[in-house]
Amino acid sequence: MTVLKTDVCSPIKREAIGWAGRGDIKTDLELYDSALRVFEEENSIPDIADALWKNGVVCTLFKELQEKGICELLCSVAIFKEIGDIRKEIQATLRTALGL
Repeated sequence: MTVLKTDVCSPIKREAIGWAGRGDIKTDLELYDSALRVFEEENSIPDIADALWKNGVVCTLFKELQEKGICELLCSVAIFKEIGDIRKEIQATLRTALGL
C-alpha cells in the first residue's frame, strides 16, 4: 500500500492548524515547524501564512528565538496582505507588535 504524503501529514496539519497553547511550548514549536515544512512542500500559501504566524508567536516567547519569531510574523503579515485576508493580517500585525 502506498502512503500519500497528505495522509502522513494530516495529523500534523490538524495539530498545527489549531491553536495549540497546551502549556508545552517546545512541543508547539516543533509541531509548527514540521507543519510549515509540509505546507511549503504542498505550496499551500494560506497554510504557510498560518504556520508562520503561529510559529512566530511561539518563538517570541523565547529570548533566543525572538528575532526569528518577529521575522516569521512579518512574513505572515505580508502573505496575509497579498492573499487579501485582512482579519488575519491585523491579528498577525498585533502579535508582531506584542512580540517587540
